[in-house]
Amino acid sequence: MHTGQHYDKRMSGNFFAQLGIRDPDVKLKIGSGTAAVQTAAIMAHYEESPLRKRSRLCLVVGDVRSTMACAVAAQTRCVPVAHVESRIRAGDWTMPEEINRLVTSSITN
Repeated sequence: MHTGQHYDKRMSGNFFAQLGIRDPDVKLKIGSGTAAVQTAAIMAHYEESPLRKRSRLCLVVGDVRSTMACAVAAQTRCVPVAHVESRIRAGDWTMPEEINRLVTSSITN
């Protein structure tokens, strides 16, 4: 699944090509917005996906809003969450990424 938080070719598409990752089955196309708008949209759309087909695991990567939002939505549906980059900390609570990491790791299985 690709949330679409990062949709610019340099921020998203190149990674798929360079790493040889196939195109995602689901593209949410969330796009731009404030932190609250993006997070809410990601959570609302992601929450629907486990209802369509029961997932055994939600694997989230990094420290972006999508990471936190999908982890929270998965846990509310009792889908276990694994976080790549878990426990990386900057100690700077003024960074949105630090908040995303703290929230995500606090609910990761």
